[in-house]
Amino acid sequence: MKSTYEIVWSDEAVKGLKEIISYLENNFSEKDVHIFASKFDAQINLIQNYPKTFTYIRSSSDVRRMFVARLTSVNYRIKGSEIHILSVFDVRQNPERYDV
Repeated sequence: MKSTYEIVWSDEAVKGLKEIISYLENNFSEKDVHIFASKFDAQINLIQNYPKTFTYIRSSSDVRRMFVARLTSVNYRIKGSEIHILSVFDVRQNPERYDV
């Protein structure tokens, strides 16, 4: 039986997602924004249902990284029955901040 975890968003993750959407709205077509949003929702759903699918960012870390698209990632931590979304980041916006 598959269990669904509760998603808990950090302020940083919410801010990061808003920045990505704003960036996409200003630099890409509305269709591209919708495609990204659909992929993002599907990946969050995947994390929620199968959180151990994605690998740790470093072997000594309890933070996992999932890629929404080639340049966009979500870092999260599993805590009991919750998934804590720590950050949402698009490397196109600020490449030097990529390695969290």
